[in-house]
Amino acid sequence: MRHLDPDDAALAALGEPLGPDEQQHLAGCPVCADEVRALADTARAARGSAGETLVAPPDAVWERISGDLGLGPDVQPGAPPAA
Repeated sequence: MRHLDPDDAALAALGEPLGPDEQQHLAGCPVCADEVRALADTARAARGSAGETLVAPPDAVWERISGDLGLGPDVQPGAPPAA
């Protein structure tokens, strides 16, 4: 069985309209319905946290992230991206 394209599932989770074939599949496929529901829950949680003050992680966390991504020492958390 071919399931929804991940982009279509994300759009559905955000309340965007799908094509008729995708809507029909979503209505009858519990796997895709669960995925769209989980994505919608995530989007709601993200919207609900808007405006909250985020807590910076410990320096060791950023060092691990920047090391894994191969970032240079000039890239710092919270800094705007270079133009």
